[in-house]
Amino acid sequence: TFTPSPTATPNFTPTPTFTFTPAPTPRGGGFGQFAFASDRSGIPQIYIGTIDDGDPLVITNMPDGACQPEWSPDGKRLVFTSPCASRDAEFNDSTLYIVDADGSNLAPLLAEPGGDFDAAWSPDGTRIAFSSWRTGRPSIYSYNVATSEVTLLVESIGVFMESRNPVWSPMNNQILYMVKKFNIYEIWSMTDTGKGQTQLVYSGSEYFDLYPAWAPDGKSILFSQRSVGPSTTWLMQFVMEERQLDDGSRFNIGPTPIEKVEYSPDGLWLIFETLVDNVNRDIHIMTLDGATVLRLTVDPGMDFDPAWRPLPAP
Repeated sequence: TFTPSPTATPNFTPTPTFTFTPAPTPRGGGFGQFAFASDRSGIPQIYIGTIDDGDPLVITNMPDGACQPEWSPDGKRLVFTSPCASRDAEFNDSTLYIVDADGSNLAPLLAEPGGDFDAAWSPDGTRIAFSSWRTGRPSIYSYNVATSEVTLLVESIGVFMESRNPVWSPMNNQILYMVKKFNIYEIWSMTDTGKGQTQLVYSGSEYFDLYPAWAPDGKSILFSQRSVGPSTTWLMQFVMEERQLDDGSRFNIGPTPIEKVEYSPDGLWLIFETLVDNVNRDIHIMTLDGATVLRLTVDPGMDFDPAWRPLPAP
């Protein structure tokens, strides 16, 4: 009788399954990084710091200094100002430069600079608004990234007027800026083409209103305010939807002074510069309600002009 031999059954070894463990979102969202200027090396240069790590990386080595870093919307490049001898420089002979986030591909933005500073990249990445001394007084211009065309948006006329510090709206169609008239700083708005120039916040002769910043939804702005003469600087809010000349409302939160405030990519935090013990100027962040305040820089040098690295578009 024929008896068949048994057939061996192969042993199946299952493929291991890898479980993805998501990393926590960096505080503030996006890259969890910020650019800033510091004179810790003797003359201001541009640094990139990480919100959860106090070790910043220097990305410029400009012989006459660099400051006022502003990110491209994709977070890959920075535009900045040089020469920059100090935080309070007037930038009469300055130039705007572009550099990659790792410090490579440094190049001047404009072929014919004319005392350019205060650069601000539009949310769609197509234009850069900036202040310039080209007309003899600080005025505001727009630079087309694709064509290199420069357009005058606001011309400051007379020795008692200056326009500077343009800031784009999240919708890409409006610009806030500061106007200095007879040594009083005011906050104005206009369209992205320079139309409808309107004072927003009533300053009178008592207050300086400085450094506006849009909320991510575009419905309100934050700005710094201080009394004329020696005084501290506090945080203010203005509701853009009401669109009538107003004093704004004061926020009694966080340390003082609060200057050059900017929203985080997730809209839940603010980054700003302040004085520690009225001596050391450093970069801080805090939640919108002021309940949590964190100091990001501790170097004895002056750290200023913070700019939160944006979250790239999906």
